[in-house]
Amino acid sequence: MDTPEKIALNIFNSALQAVEPEKIFKDKLQIIGQKLLIKDGINRYFYDLNRYRNIYVVGGGKASAAMAFSLEKLLGQRITGGVVVTKYGHSEMLFENSVKIIEAAHPYPDNSGYMATLEVASILQNASEDDLVIALLSGGCSSLWALPPKQLNLDDLIQTTRLLVASGATIHQINTIRKHLSAISGGRAASLAYPAEVLVLLISDVIGDNLNTVASGPFFPDDTTFADCLEIVRYFELEEKLPRSVLEYLENGFSGLYEETPKRDAALFSKVTHQPVASNTIALSEAQRFAKECGFKTIMLNESIQGDAQTAAKVFCAFIKDVYETMSCGTLCVLAGGETTVSLGNSTGKGGRNQEFALAVALEIEGFDGITVLCCGTDGTDGPTDAAGAMVNGKIIGELKTRNLDYNNALANHDSYTLFKESGNLIITGPTYTNVMDLCIAVLNK
Repeated sequence: MDTPEKIALNIFNSALQAVEPEKIFKDKLQIIGQKLLIKDGINRYFYDLNRYRNIYVVGGGKASAAMAFSLEKLLGQRITGGVVVTKYGHSEMLFENSVKIIEAAHPYPDNSGYMATLEVASILQNASEDDLVIALLSGGCSSLWALPPKQLNLDDLIQTTRLLVASGATIHQINTIRKHLSAISGGRAASLAYPAEVLVLLISDVIGDNLNTVASGPFFPDDTTFADCLEIVRYFELEEKLPRSVLEYLENGFSGLYEETPKRDAALFSKVTHQPVASNTIALSEAQRFAKECGFKTIMLNESIQGDAQTAAKVFCAFIKDVYETMSCGTLCVLAGGETTVSLGNSTGKGGRNQEFALAVALEIEGFDGITVLCCGTDGTDGPTDAAGAMVNGKIIGELKTRNLDYNNALANHDSYTLFKESGNLIITGPTYTNVMDLCIAVLNK
C-alpha cells in the first residue's frame, strides 16, 4: 500500500489535472461547423464565428499562456491576433502562433507587464462592433495587467502592492484598491473594448468565485468605491506608508475629481459575457472522486479555509484530530480548499501561506503519528519561493527537535521555507499552468 505521503501527492496531482487548461477547454469548448459551443453543465452557448470580422484574444494570469495555447488549438487561423501576459517561467513549455505571449513579474508589477498591458489596451481600443474579443483570465492578472492611470506611475503600483501584501489584507481588499489604481481593471477593460462583443473565459482563484474579484474584474462591473479603498487604508494603518501620490489619488477620487470604476448600470456590460471554466470546487471534486476510486473514505469541508494562516491551521487541526480520534481503522482523507493570509510585519523570513499553514499544522498534530497533511498552491508557487507548499505529519516536530531546528522561531518570523528546505518537507512542482487557489489534503491512517 502507498504511504500517506504518496496518497496525498497522488490526490493533489489528480486535482491539478482536472483544472489544467487543455483538459478544461477540451471538456467545455467545441467547434461545430462555424460555431463555437461552450458547455456549462446542462447549459449550451453558441457563438456564430461567421458573424465577426475579427477574433482577438487577450489574456492575463498564471494560466493565461496555457489557456491561449489550448484556444489556438481549437480556433486555429480564425484568430486574428492577440496578446496574453503571464508570469515569468509560465510559458516555457508552450509555443505561440497568432497570440503573442509576454512574460512579466508577479506578484509585484514590472515594466514588462506595463508594456504588455499597453498592447492589450491597444487591441481592446481598436476592436470594433463587428469584432469578438475572447479574454482569458486567471489568478495573477491583477499584477500582470499593470496600467496605472496617468496621475500615477508603475513604481506607485509596486510600492502599494508590496504594502498591501505585507499587511495581511485579503485578496478582495487588495483588489479593491488595485482596481482603483488601474486604467484597465475594475470594469475598465470592458469600457476600452466597447462596442466589440467580449467573451471572458476565466479560471477562478478566489473564494466564492466572485467575478468582480477574479483578476480584479477587468470586464465586470465594480461594486467597490474610492470610499472603500480609504477605509481599507485606514484599517491597516497605511496612511503614512503609502506613496503620497497614491493616497492623494484615492482621496481625490473620493472627492469626485476622478471617475469611479464602471458600475452595473453601465450599458457597455451588455456586450460582455463571463464564462467560468475552472475553480477550486472542480479541483476538490476531482480530489474526492480520485480518493474514493482508490478505496478511501473522504470528508470534504464545506467551508473554505481562509483568514490568518496560523489561526486557520488551528481550526483545521481541531477538526481532523477529532475525526482521527473517533474514526475506525483504515484510511480517511479530509479535503479542503481556500486561501489564507499572512501578516508579515517587519519580518524578513522566507515562506508562503501554505508553508506557514503546514508548519502551524505540524505543531498542532504533534504526537498524532497517523496524520499526514499536504498544503499546496495549485499554481505551483507559494509566496516568493520555488515551492508549491509543504507536507507534514505527526512526527515531524520530534524530528526537528532531534536536529535542533528552531521551528518556533521559523513560525514567528514567517521563515517556514528555510526550515522546510532544511528538513526536506517542501513540495516543489514547478509551474502548473493553472491557478485555483490552494488545496489542503489530510490523510488519516489508523
